Amino acid sequence: MSPARYFSPRSAILMVAFTISLILLPLVLPDSPLLPPPLFLLFVPVVLLALLFLLALFPGHLPDPACCYV
Repeated sequence: MSPARYFSPRSAILMVAFTISLILLPLVLPDSPLLPPPLFLLFVPVVLLALLFLLALFPGHLPDPACCYV
């Protein structure tokens, strides 16, 4: 039997490209300070964290509404 593959070749290439971009982008970007992002973009991580928190607490299986208990 062949061992289980955790990542497909496409996802491995994507992760390697993302890692290389994280290494090279700070070297390529200008040294001058960038303008701060708009205020609504600062709330994106907070909204994502809240969404992940709600998904973590949401039950995996909901009761079937078509089923009636007698």
